[in-house]
Amino acid sequence: MGVAVKAKAALLRSRLAAFVRKMKGAAPEGDPDTGLLARAQEKMSARDAVALITAAGRANCKVLGVDGFQIVPEGHLASLDLILDLSTRPMTRAAAAETAIAFITARSTSDMLFEVVIERVDVARLARDAQAGSTPGR
Repeated sequence: MGVAVKAKAALLRSRLAAFVRKMKGAAPEGDPDTGLLARAQEKMSARDAVALITAAGRANCKVLGVDGFQIVPEGHLASLDLILDLSTRPMTRAAAAETAIAFITARSTSDMLFEVVIERVDVARLARDAQAGSTPGR
């Protein structure tokens, strides 16, 4: 195998590893602040999810998706009907927030919980800011 082929193979392996880390939401080694996706750390009520989305808008962060879970005796039940993926849609941050809130509102019942995926943000801090009603910081 030639040097050029080995170099291309190494570059391809490196890019593939970075892609896998990104899809898993893990930061590359040695770079803790990469701006990769952050997921809400816990499932929350519809009201709290809407508050988190509103706080994300104030922090100028785009909502990338929402996952809904029905509460059942065995735990939490996920369904493809309860997934909203905005990550590949070309839309503004405001439009993404409106779409996410409409999705949650349409599915809001007492037996539902939601997780919100937001771009490049400390979700735990954003959730605290949303609960406190303050203007969030990044």
